Amino acid sequence: MSALSQLRVKIFADSAERARMLELRTRSYIRGFTTNPTLMRRSGVTDYRAFARDILSVIADKPVCFEVLADGFPEMERQALEIASWSDNVYVKIPITTTRRTSSVASIQRLAARGVKVNVTAVMTLALLNIFQAETAGCHAITVTTDILAKLSLIGHDLADYSLETVKMFHDDAESAGFTL
Repeated sequence: MSALSQLRVKIFADSAERARMLELRTRSYIRGFTTNPTLMRRSGVTDYRAFARDILSVIADKPVCFEVLADGFPEMERQALEIASWSDNVYVKIPITTTRRTSSVASIQRLAARGVKVNVTAVMTLALLNIFQAETAGCHAITVTTDILAKLSLIGHDLADYSLETVKMFHDDAESAGFTL
């Protein structure tokens, strides 16, 4: 492979910084964007909808993923339908569990059946593609962000617990930031 553009895997940039997202948008190997309440809070976003609408007004040619804020399935699904209505290039991020460790799979299936483009988030199990599977598959190299490198210390820890901690972090940051939908 001689160019990033030849990668089969789609690279989505994870950010809530408008300027950075616009800069990355010009790079052909960036195929889309994701964000979450934690990144938005850290970037100083105070109005979730306004931030999303602003980003979607300038990034209409690549997928952009926005996460639901709710922790219960009826409200999660209502929010997912609202978020999906913002633009054709929107994917809705649904956490794999609630903060009470209740699986979101049935809700994800219902949303997908209604045509919502879903991005399942906070999935941290060894049963999904990761560094170890890349190693086993014989990959010559894998790019890992510094955030992921910092998480390598979690090897040997219960990843279901870590997934739950991540879901709780997103939920708490959404509440702390006062985000509403």
